Amino acid sequence: MRGKGDKIRVVFISPSAKSALAKYLAKRADNSPALFARHDREVELADTDPLTARSIERLVKKYSMLAGLTLTVSPHTLRHSMATDLLQAGADLRSVQEILGHSSITTTQIYTHLTNKRLKEVHAKYHGQSMNH
Repeated sequence: MRGKGDKIRVVFISPSAKSALAKYLAKRADNSPALFARHDREVELADTDPLTARSIERLVKKYSMLAGLTLTVSPHTLRHSMATDLLQAGADLRSVQEILGHSSITTTQIYTHLTNKRLKEVHAKYHGQSMNH
C-alpha cells in the first residue's frame, strides 16, 4: 500500500480481516485496482476511481455514530488507538514506529504520553503495595 508521502507501507491484517476482504472482493463488479473503490449511484465514475480520504472520513464518522460512540472518531483516531494499544500491550517503540511508517522515532513518541499514565498506575499498584507491607 502507498501511504502519506507516497511511501510504500506494509499492512498486516488478521485472518478474519483477510476472509472478509476476500468475500468483499468476490462480490465487487468493477475492475478497479483500488482495494476500496467509489460506487456512487448518482455520479457516473470510471471503474478505477478509489475512495477519497474525505469519503473514508465520512464513512468512519457515519459508522461510529451508528455504533453509538459519543466521541468524534476519524481514521486518525483509529490509527492512534492502534498505536496506543500496541504500546500498552508491551510492544516496543521501534516496532510501533515501523508499523506506523514514521521516519523518526520522535514522531512515534507522541503515543507514549498515554501509556505513561498506565505505567504510573502499574507502578503505584505494585510498588506501592510492596512498600506498605
